[in-house]
Amino acid sequence: MRMFCLCSFFLLFSCTPKKIIEYRVGVPFLPEKIDPRTNIISTFHYMNIHLFYPLFEKTNEGQLDSFFLNMKETKSLDSTFQNYRLCLRDDTRFSDGSKITIQDFEASLKKTHQQLTYLPLYKSLAQAGEKCIEVVLQRPDLFYFDKLSSVQATILKANQNNAIGIGPYRIEKTDNRMFSLVATRPQTQIQKIKFIKIQTEAEGFEYRLDDWNNIITVPVPEKIRQVSNSVKRSMLKTYAIFVNYRTQKTRRYIQGCLKRTHIEDFIRETYSLIPSDSIIPKALLGSQKTELLSALITKMPENCSSNFSFGPSVEFACTGIKMCGVLKNYIDSAKSSLPFKVSLVEMSNDEYFKQTETRRELVTLLGLDTIVPESSCFFEGFFENKSATNDPVVEVGKLLKQANETDSLDSKNNLFIEAQKNLFVSGHLIPIGQQVTTFYYPKYVVNLQSLSRTMHYPRIDLFEIKL
Repeated sequence: MRMFCLCSFFLLFSCTPKKIIEYRVGVPFLPEKIDPRTNIISTFHYMNIHLFYPLFEKTNEGQLDSFFLNMKETKSLDSTFQNYRLCLRDDTRFSDGSKITIQDFEASLKKTHQQLTYLPLYKSLAQAGEKCIEVVLQRPDLFYFDKLSSVQATILKANQNNAIGIGPYRIEKTDNRMFSLVATRPQTQIQKIKFIKIQTEAEGFEYRLDDWNNIITVPVPEKIRQVSNSVKRSMLKTYAIFVNYRTQKTRRYIQGCLKRTHIEDFIRETYSLIPSDSIIPKALLGSQKTELLSALITKMPENCSSNFSFGPSVEFACTGIKMCGVLKNYIDSAKSSLPFKVSLVEMSNDEYFKQTETRRELVTLLGLDTIVPESSCFFEGFFENKSATNDPVVEVGKLLKQANETDSLDSKNNLFIEAQKNLFVSGHLIPIGQQVTTFYYPKYVVNLQSLSRTMHYPRIDLFEIKL
C-alpha cells in the first residue's frame, strides 16, 4: 500500500515577520469569471493558485499532503490501486466561512473527472459516510492521487458566479480592470494581491506594479530590471509554429521554407528559448526521449521549391505587441527569400483563439504550457478540436487517448513522442524551443534560488520577505 505522511507543509515561518500590505501583479487580460477548471491558460492559472488549494500538494520531501483531506484515512484500499478512499478533515471551511460538505466534495470530484481527460475513468464514485468518498477505477492507477495535485482538482462551492473554494487568498473585489485578493490567514506576509490588466508599459508605471513577469505583451522595463532581484527559471513551456493548411504537400512546403529562412532564430531570441525539437519539455519526458525525436527531425528533408504554387499568400496570425513584433521582424527579413507572399494578420486574443480552432488556413505561433503533472495537457483542447483541418490531428487524438489509458509511464511517454512525430512529419509542426525565463522581483523578495526549483509559477504567499 502506498503511504503518505502528514507534514507541516502549510506553515510559512516560525517567527512573526513584517508584512507587505499590497502586492501588484500585471497581467495581459482577466477572466470573465474565476473557475480553476475552465481558466486553464497560464495567466489565469497564476490567479487560481492563490485562490484554490488542489486536493493534494507535494511537500519539499516529495510526499503528498492536503489542506482538505485527513491523510491518515485517505488511502488506496488494497494493493490493486483501483479502489481509493478520500476523507475530509474535520470542520474544513470555504473561504467565505461556510463548511465544506460531503455533497460539495462528491460533486466537485465528479466534475473534475468529467473535465480532466488525463484522469482515469471510474466505475463508481460515491459517499461512504459523512466525510469520505470511495472511488472504484475502471483500471488500476498507482498515480491517481498524484494526478489530483493540479489546482483544477479542488473542492468548489456549487452555484457561484466566481467559484468559491479555499486557498491562501480569497476574492475581495473584482472589476474590468483588476481582481483584488485578500489573505485568508493572518500570518501571511503579503496581505493583499491585485492582478491588474496592463496593456502598455506606461500603464504598468501608472499602477506602480511590483511584478511585471506575467504581462505577455509588455517586456519588463530596463529601469525595473536595474532595481530588482532576479532569477532564471526553466518553465514547463515550449513554443512551436503550427501550419494549419489542408493538404500535407502544402504544409510540408511551407514548413521547409520557413525553416530554411530560420524562423526559429527570430522567435528564440525574443522569447529567451533553448533550442528543442520537442514540444514537451525535457522535465516531463526526460532528455533521452527528446533526443530520439531530435534525431528523427534532423533527418527530415526540407522541401522549398519556387515552382510550387498553392495560393496568393501565407497568413501569419498574431496577437499582442510582442508576438506581432517578432513575426513582423521575421517577415521583413525573410520575404525576399521566400517563394511566396507573406502577410501578417493582427487579432484580439479572443479572435486569435477562435481562428486557431477553425478551418481557416493560417500559420500561428503557439505557446504550449502545462499546469498539471501530465504532459498530455500539451495537446488537450487544441488537437481534440473536431474542426481541425485534416486527419493527422485526428490520429494524434487517438494516440493521446491511448496514452491516457496506459498504466506504464514509459508507454505513455513513447505515445507522446509518436504524437509529436506525426505532427512534424505531416507538416503541421515546427518545434522552436523551450522557455527559460528571467523573473524580476522587488528587493524585499529574497532567497530566489528556491523559486528557480519551482516547476510552475510560485505562490506569492510563499515568498521569503526581508524588509
